[in-house]
Parts: sequence; structure tokens; C-alpha cells
Amino acid sequence: MDTTMKIKAAYPELMKYITEMPVTIPDTGNPEINAVALMDYHHSLLLLFNNYAAGHIENTAAKSGKINK
Repeated sequence: MDTTMKIKAAYPELMKYITEMPVTIPDTGNPEINAVALMDYHHSLLLLFNNYAAGHIENTAAKSGKINK
């Protein structure tokens, strides 16, 4: 929940992707919710956040002229 709230606060535009993530769409009728499934979901949220944040920082720096591409 903490990671989801950080994403919502820092990059609200990503919230639309959270519900579409393959990890959140079970491929079975009665998916088992356990520690492994929750850790996989948390890991996928962190990847989404970190990858987007890195790109966002790079794009912001490029627009401000701080780095050359």
C-alpha cells in the first residue's frame, strides 16, 4: 500500500497502469493470495515506479539542458 501511495503522490499518471498490470489480473478462477503473490506484486510496482522515475528525471534534465543526448 505504501508503494502505491508513493506512486499516486509522485506520478499520478501511472495509476491507470496499476490496474492493468499482468500481476493484478489473475489467470485462474480462484487465485491464491499469499506472501509470494504479494511480493511479486510489490516488486512489479517498484519496477514501474523506478523505471518511470528514472526516465522522468532524465527527460527533465534533458529539457533543462543539463545533459546532452
